[in-house]
Amino acid sequence: MAPPTPRVVVPVDLKKKPWDQLLPLHNRWHPEIPPVAHVKVGEVFRVEMVDFSGGAIKDDDSATDVKFMDPSTTHYLSGPIRVEDKDGIPAMPGDLLAVEICNLGPLPGDEWGYTATFDRENGGGFLTDHFPCATKAIWYFEGIYAYSPHIPGVRFPGLTHPGIIGTAPSMELLNIWNQREREVEENGHNSLKLCEVLHSRPLANLPSTKGCHLGKIKKGTAEWEKIGNEAARTIPGRENGGNCDIKNLSRGSKIYLPVFVEGANFSTGDMHFSQGDGEVSFCGAIEMSGFLELKCEIIRGGMKEYLTPMGPTLLHVNPIFEIGPVEPRFSEWLVFEGISVDESGRQHFLDASVAYKRAVLNAIDYLSKFGYSKEQIYLLLSCCPCEGRISGIVDSPNAVATLAIPTAIFDQDIRPKAGKVPVGPRLARKPDVLRCSYDGNLPTTRNPAASIAVLTDFGGVGDGKTSNTEAFKAAIANLSQLAADGGAQLVVPPGKWLTGSFNLTSHFTLFIHKDAIILGAQDETEWPLVPVLPSYGRGRDAPGGRFSSLIFGTNLTDVVITGNNGTIDGQGAYWWKKFKEGQLNETRPYLIEIMYSNQVQISNLTLVNSPSWNVHPIYSSDIIIQYLTIIAPVDSPNTDGIDPDSCTNTRIEDSFVVSGDDCIAVKSGWDQYGIQFNMPTKHLVIKRFTCISPDSATIALGSEMSGGIEDVRAENIIAINTQSSVRIKTAVGRGGYVKDIYVRNMTLSTMKYVLWMTGSYSQHPDPGFDPKALPIIKGINYKDIVATNVTYSARLDGIKNDPFTDICISNVDIKLTEKPKKLQWNCTDIQGVTNRVTPAACSLLPEKEIDCTFPEDRLPIEDVELKTCSISGYF
Repeated sequence: MAPPTPRVVVPVDLKKKPWDQLLPLHNRWHPEIPPVAHVKVGEVFRVEMVDFSGGAIKDDDSATDVKFMDPSTTHYLSGPIRVEDKDGIPAMPGDLLAVEICNLGPLPGDEWGYTATFDRENGGGFLTDHFPCATKAIWYFEGIYAYSPHIPGVRFPGLTHPGIIGTAPSMELLNIWNQREREVEENGHNSLKLCEVLHSRPLANLPSTKGCHLGKIKKGTAEWEKIGNEAARTIPGRENGGNCDIKNLSRGSKIYLPVFVEGANFSTGDMHFSQGDGEVSFCGAIEMSGFLELKCEIIRGGMKEYLTPMGPTLLHVNPIFEIGPVEPRFSEWLVFEGISVDESGRQHFLDASVAYKRAVLNAIDYLSKFGYSKEQIYLLLSCCPCEGRISGIVDSPNAVATLAIPTAIFDQDIRPKAGKVPVGPRLARKPDVLRCSYDGNLPTTRNPAASIAVLTDFGGVGDGKTSNTEAFKAAIANLSQLAADGGAQLVVPPGKWLTGSFNLTSHFTLFIHKDAIILGAQDETEWPLVPVLPSYGRGRDAPGGRFSSLIFGTNLTDVVITGNNGTIDGQGAYWWKKFKEGQLNETRPYLIEIMYSNQVQISNLTLVNSPSWNVHPIYSSDIIIQYLTIIAPVDSPNTDGIDPDSCTNTRIEDSFVVSGDDCIAVKSGWDQYGIQFNMPTKHLVIKRFTCISPDSATIALGSEMSGGIEDVRAENIIAINTQSSVRIKTAVGRGGYVKDIYVRNMTLSTMKYVLWMTGSYSQHPDPGFDPKALPIIKGINYKDIVATNVTYSARLDGIKNDPFTDICISNVDIKLTEKPKKLQWNCTDIQGVTNRVTPAACSLLPEKEIDCTFPEDRLPIEDVELKTCSISGYF
């Protein structure tokens, strides 16, 4: 006689909330949650389950449901189910409950599922420091196969299984859980070094009535309040089984669960269509509603017979799992190894978690070369039938973990081979997984060696003759897609790389090898025109537009232009000649210009022969410029070294400039245009800087200063054969201000002027300037200056009826040339004081016992570490 149809002991209605079901579901472990059903041993019965989220996560085109998911509500379990033998005697503490999975699958009419990552502020996942955003991919089922419109080109058979199956704990065991997990949550950040590498939070999910559902126990009662504050969350696996997420527990499997309370009171839920080992994205299997058809057996006294306690009590045991005969058949695998060395290169001792993290990251980075986003691969590895292994755990100091991926799940060959990486016909990165923005402020981890590309990968030819403009553009466009993954690095290898202008992208590093030279093209068609700067109103050379800079970027975040002293050669002679002959209708290009951007670093480079200004950050903030060598012929026109322009929080350090114009020119807009734009340059630090510029200043403040310049701090400055050390340049019509300027520790040799202020620098963009717009120059402080071979000590010319005020000069020792000018201090329309100045200052700067001010506090930009890059192993 055929066996009867399995009895449905726990039905669910997907149109109802978990707590509104005929037999209400629960999401906590506690011995006093009453059973909702009874079964006999040998009976095949059916349990239906809602998905992990209880229906909160939808089959739609948004990941906002994942981002704002309340993690206190998961998982919703069907049960508890009391188990009795054929004589009606329940399973008793000390027994083993053998639960056989006879059949399982999705609920009819609900054949879909999802894989997701939680927002980092909301629980995150195994790699939450790399992937902080909430994401979601929807999967649809075709029989035993799953496919996703959000991860195209992949199809695989599912090994369906319950993520959670476990028995109720005793009160003694529950107290053990709560005590040890509370200790981890309260003290783990300080005591567990692994918290510096694995960033899922909280460290433990402690009992809480928030989001608590206790089956038949009515919410809000005193009983519910008591149990809710004691009941364990269902997040981790424990001695009772629970959330073990063993992907092979499919048809024909058996679970041998320890019994801690009368009747066993086992529960199950969290159905998965498929899962990768580790379920690394946390909400990471293909989550679905589903059913189990089960059969139970009681092994009396089985805990003592078969389970060995590993702890201080007999309760410290773990279940045994017998894997069934059903599983997908794959014959070819690609295996990725990880060792217990983290992304910073730090060694960890035999740490399998760090090793597995490395293996997963290695797989993600590799597979993303085949047209996928890294988010797509992260979710895929969490839910596809991949195999994780601890391959080595005894060979000090490295644990070794591996992740094996079946190659047959892809519609393209993903194996390494000679030549370029092939791209499958349906893989164009779009559609991508659904994702939300990450709005938190927790730091993310970036592998400094990941996502590195070389210009030759995109057709670059370093012969000094072939144009590489399109190669640069293609490389940056490709790497820009990695911005959300922590960014990418483009390496310019040894060679001479002729190019026109190209634009950078966010979260990007341009690395120029020490034997590489980027050459500015001589063909003007390689230099597109860009609009005039709004704070200038016209081009600086001509009223028309501007040629885009050789290296250009706008509206960027986290940009690094660096190298190991590689060279950028603007080949400026072509442009200088046209400028001198008046043949330009547009303004010459600069070497580097970054606009409307933040977190910018330019370092460890040699810049030569710029057509005009060399480095021009404008309308930007949080800028570091360090270890630059800038060289141009001293008669080349307007080849300023570094020109911070309407910028906030800028640091210029450890650089050397030989220039035909100012070595540093601090700017903020020109006349009425700068006044209207109203963006000052402020909080500027200049340290350990050397200048040679016979016809210009070491540091110029202006003349384009109409938006204001304030809080400039310069120290440890060297100038040789230079016209002046610090020069303030302004004029009637400029408006704006230069104030709170602090300079100390300057060593000067062969100077025309030590100090120079000019109130009549009367170049204007057009006749529309306002002659009533007078600049304010005040709070100028110079101290601790030693100068030799000087022609003039100072020329300080303010503006009639608009004097430069609050000038302080102290501890200045000037040694004159053999033929000095007779009038050493030429002063008009200024006001201030001096102290210990030789030769003595003019009468407008009377002697006063004073030490000029220099701030002792540090600006935030001074504590930002210079990013370092490595290309070891590439050349």
